[in-house]
Amino acid sequence: MGQGIYADPREEKTNAGTDARESPGKGLLIKMPGADAVTRVGGAQLTATQTPRVEVVQSGKVIPIVATPPLLVSGWNGVALEAHDTGPCDHPDHEHPTHFLQLQLKGPVRYRWTTGGFTRVGIAEPGTLFLCPRGSRDRVEWEGPTHRVMISLEHPIITQALEETAAQNDVELLQSFEMHDRHIASVVMALHADLEDGSPAGHLYGESLITALAVYLQKRYGVFRPRTAEFRGRMPAARLKRVLEFIDENLSEDISLSALAGVAAMGPHYFSDLFKRSTGLSPHQYVLRRKIERAKQHLRDPNISVVQITAITGFADQSYFTKVFRRVVGVTPTTFRANLIDDRIR
Repeated sequence: MGQGIYADPREEKTNAGTDARESPGKGLLIKMPGADAVTRVGGAQLTATQTPRVEVVQSGKVIPIVATPPLLVSGWNGVALEAHDTGPCDHPDHEHPTHFLQLQLKGPVRYRWTTGGFTRVGIAEPGTLFLCPRGSRDRVEWEGPTHRVMISLEHPIITQALEETAAQNDVELLQSFEMHDRHIASVVMALHADLEDGSPAGHLYGESLITALAVYLQKRYGVFRPRTAEFRGRMPAARLKRVLEFIDENLSEDISLSALAGVAAMGPHYFSDLFKRSTGLSPHQYVLRRKIERAKQHLRDPNISVVQITAITGFADQSYFTKVFRRVVGVTPTTFRANLIDDRIR
């Protein structure tokens, strides 16, 4: 789903001025401050220098937007998320090389924002959002401590979310400071919570949230808002069949939304909508259900442990597997297996 890391302060200096956007964007890493080892998940071992950062261009140099170590850094291909607790600070004049979102979690705190030769003073409260389009320049001075979540989105993440804009180089978004939008805030917090939990649902959940965010930004804050097609009917049967077969063949893998949309030869937004119309479930929900059905089959074999079944069905860990299984089936995997044995004895 993404990479997550608690940055080591000793590595922060080596990161300044580097472009970390070449990161693979696969596997989740979490490193507590002072930890000696980096956790390996998803087959790839990554370091802090490989972790995507929310960056700006300052004096011709690409640097992290906040110099101090973040509480959490994580990313997907084309997307980076950071959480920060900072004291009063100044972000000198800089340019945003990507579309930038920030959600304020604590406050109120007074700030001074300068852009386009004009300066204004504002108050950021919990829920206050800042949207800075790619290529925009500004300077921000925070007069008090802040707790904020920041997201950068490469322009293809925005354009390719909808088929109507997939061929465009970029989508122009409105610059906005001190706005409130509960839809954006809820998506940002859902992404943050998922990463804090270790992204147990894998790529599919996070990518679905990012796609929804990209579509919403276009429709709500685009300078030229796209006219999108009305969804009618269902996904063509042949395409749906290919997608369902792909899911069943890859249940042990961390299936991504982009992979499923690619099999259907559709954009991620259209795919997600038509898939739900066709199956009654979102792609994320459907994949989880299929994983649980596969797990039930394996639980009938006493020679396969619950730990092995967790890996076979592609769940990140046994705890999350047990949680989802109990939610869908009504009992834990162990109880389900015990009930099968009781039925055989009777």
